[in-house]
Amino acid sequence: MACIYTSKSYKDLLLLGVLGAVSFFLFMLYQDTQIISIANPVITFLFFGLVFIRLMQYVFQPKSVSINDVLALSSGYLILGVIAAPFFFVIDMQLENAFSIPKGVDFYDLLYFSYITLTGVGYGDIVPVHQLAKSLALCVGIIGQLYLAILVGIIIGKYLALENE
Repeated sequence: MACIYTSKSYKDLLLLGVLGAVSFFLFMLYQDTQIISIANPVITFLFFGLVFIRLMQYVFQPKSVSINDVLALSSGYLILGVIAAPFFFVIDMQLENAFSIPKGVDFYDLLYFSYITLTGVGYGDIVPVHQLAKSLALCVGIIGQLYLAILVGIIIGKYLALENE
């Protein structure tokens, strides 16, 4: 919904709709074949990546600071977790025992791991074991902290610049 609000192009909305529909139908079928189980995370990444880009374009527009900016930043942070989860999922599918998980792994376990890593909480119930999984977890953790620091600074800077005018 946030991307619909911030998008100014019907072409973007059509692309989002197509990606969303394809992703949904592939999600319903993703366990049937190896190709679909890899294609769905890729399409999910593309969909939420486009949504994230549109939200950041909206936030960086020179204008006054409003509640919409705060909501766009919050949505962007949440979308980062959804963007990282397909990467974790593909790594786990392609590399045996990439993560140490007490029970069988599914997409929702890795979505949970994505958010726990993004926020820096790191409970330790899911642990990256393979070097590639560790590297991606490290990148997601750093991106999560930088996102908060940099974009909150941008909002405060925009607000102070408006007060000084």
